This record gives sequence, C-alpha cells and structure tokens, in this order.
Amino acid sequence: MRAAVYIKRLRDDGWPIVTELVAGSNRFEKVRFAKYSLAGTVTIGEPEHTFVAAAELAALGVL
Repeated sequence: MRAAVYIKRLRDDGWPIVTELVAGSNRFEKVRFAKYSLAGTVTIGEPEHTFVAAAELAALGVL
C-alpha cells in the first residue's frame, strides 16, 4: 500500500503529521515526493501505547 493510506489512518486517530512536498530526481526524471513528520512535541498517552503494543505484536507475527 502507499504510505498515504497509513498517514491518513494515523491522522484520523489524532496524530499531528505534517506533509512537506520535496523536489528530487531519479535516473530518469525530476520528481516530487511527500516527506512526512510529526509536528511539534507528541505526548505519549494511551493511544500511543496501544499503537506500540500492536506494532510489537505485528512484528512477532501475531496480528
């Protein structure tokens, strides 16, 4: 899947994600791509702990 799908899900869950369009190039042409980052300071709360726990389970192949 494209990263934009995951970024949308994170934004819908309240994560403060900033999108910056960046100019670049590959071997064939000039391109623009999105660079995603967290805005400001993120306070770790219950939703973030839940996300980290789910990511750890996914890494283990449980989910």
